[in-house]
Amino acid sequence: MRGFVGVVAAMVFVLQGCRLDGGSPAPTDSGSAAAPSGVASTVVSVKVNASQYGIGAVIGVTVVNAGSQPVFTEDQKADCTVVILYRRSGSGWTAVSPCGSERAARTVSLGSGEALEASIDTMSTNFAEQPVEPGEYRVTFGFRWQAGPEAGEAARVESSVFTIG
Repeated sequence: MRGFVGVVAAMVFVLQGCRLDGGSPAPTDSGSAAAPSGVASTVVSVKVNASQYGIGAVIGVTVVNAGSQPVFTEDQKADCTVVILYRRSGSGWTAVSPCGSERAARTVSLGSGEALEASIDTMSTNFAEQPVEPGEYRVTFGFRWQAGPEAGEAARVESSVFTIG
């Protein structure tokens, strides 16, 4: 029994700072997050290419892994990319992230020192049932340090807020 308690205590220590709901502590204003305790150095960031977009614009997104180990996520999120688009809704945020692809999500690996470019076409047919309307937005990149999707997305980073409209 003592061994079991020790293992549980060690797991709690390693996971300190991560939320069980798949979220993570709030990222810094720069849109980057460092790995939790017990995980090799990983610094991931997500940025959009403008602070303001017109209706129907294409949003350019860059995700950078400046850490020492790869991170993993799935595609099939906003406009079938690896990020989720959120619109400010009152005091909270609402996901606006349809993907009309009829295939299973693919695991995407972002190696140490790699960058991934993505484009969200706000006029895409993916948004036909959930249109991108004028307002304040941000994108979020959720990721994990293990390849298998069963690991969930233990961390996330958010871009700065931008405007559409």
